[in-house]
Amino acid sequence: MTGELKLENAKWHVAETAAREQLLIITELHQSLSIANATTHAQHNLVQSSSRSICILMITLPFF
Repeated sequence: MTGELKLENAKWHVAETAAREQLLIITELHQSLSIANATTHAQHNLVQSSSRSICILMITLPFF
């Protein structure tokens, strides 16, 4: 392999490594956002469920 080909090969290797690192960062960010989104949905569902329970109690309890 000539010096020029070795240099070109090294450049491609560096570019590939950088691309893999960026992909890993993007994947980790996506996973974090997915977890945060799932947590937000779970909290929202819990609040809605609690609100419904309170409304049902208010409707069914006698007024004093």
